[in-house]
Amino acid sequence: MRTPVVLVREGFAAVDEHVPNGDGQASVGNPYRPVAVALDLAHDCDSLLDFAFEAARNRAAPLHAVYAWRLPHTRTGTDEGDMPARSDAEWALDSMLDPWRDKYPDVTVHAEAEHTRPVHAVLRAAEHAGLLVLGREIRRGAVGGRTGHVTRMAIQHVSCPIAVVAHE
Repeated sequence: MRTPVVLVREGFAAVDEHVPNGDGQASVGNPYRPVAVALDLAHDCDSLLDFAFEAARNRAAPLHAVYAWRLPHTRTGTDEGDMPARSDAEWALDSMLDPWRDKYPDVTVHAEAEHTRPVHAVLRAAEHAGLLVLGREIRRGAVGGRTGHVTRMAIQHVSCPIAVVAHE
C-alpha cells in the first residue's frame, strides 16, 4: 500500500503537538513542535520528504531531518577516519535536502547527520517532535507488508504521532 499511515497513541491530544509555555503547559495557541523525518540515504526519499515538508509547512513548524550513519568496526574497536566520514554524511544529507529547501523556502530545516544507530537517532529526534515521519520500503512480490526494526521500535517507544510513508 502506498498511502501514508499515521499512528496516534491513545490519549494523545491535539494540544500535545504544540510547544509548551514557560510554565510547561502546551496550548493550541503556541507554535507547533518540529516535524522530525528519519532518512536512509541509500533509498529514494522523495515521497518521504514530500510528506514531511508538506506537514511542516501546513503546521508552520520547523523540520528536523536526521540521518544516522555508521563506519565499519575496525580491529582496534574504534572508528578511524571519523571526521571525513562525518563530512561526507553531512554533505550527502544536505545534497538530498537542498532541492526541497528550494521548493519549500518557508520551512526552516535543521539537518543532522549522526554517527549512531538509526533507532537511537530516531528516538532522540522524536523526543521533542509533534510528528515523526518514517519510511517503509515497498517490497515487490513479497507476501504482506514488512515493518522494519526502526519503525517497530518507534511505534513501541515514541509518544508523538508517527507517519509511515511508503517509498521505492
